[in-house]
Amino acid sequence: MRERKQAVEFTRSRPYHSDDNAHVEQKNWTWARQLLGYGRLEDPALVGPISALYREVWAPWQNFFLPCFKLQAKWRQGSHWRKRYELPRTAYHRLCEPGILALKERRRLRVWIHSP
Repeated sequence: MRERKQAVEFTRSRPYHSDDNAHVEQKNWTWARQLLGYGRLEDPALVGPISALYREVWAPWQNFFLPCFKLQAKWRQGSHWRKRYELPRTAYHRLCEPGILALKERRRLRVWIHSP
């Protein structure tokens, strides 16, 4: 491993931006942390299994079984912003709408989701 010419300085936020920490803290409960925990993963041998876990388990679960809201409209009414959202649907159901994917691709997704 190469040594750095100059040590990397550790900082918690950008200089003169005292409100940065709130944006950093919001990342503490992301799905990667929920799945793998807060410990530091230093072993390079873990990259393969973690990537497989994301690809084969987490991504299908997120795309096929977790419905989420999607912003439909946003407008200003006086001094307030008003928002309207679509009904919660999964990414899979949004893709299956007419005109988004070809019939062959929708069929391939349907087979993939129902395969054991």
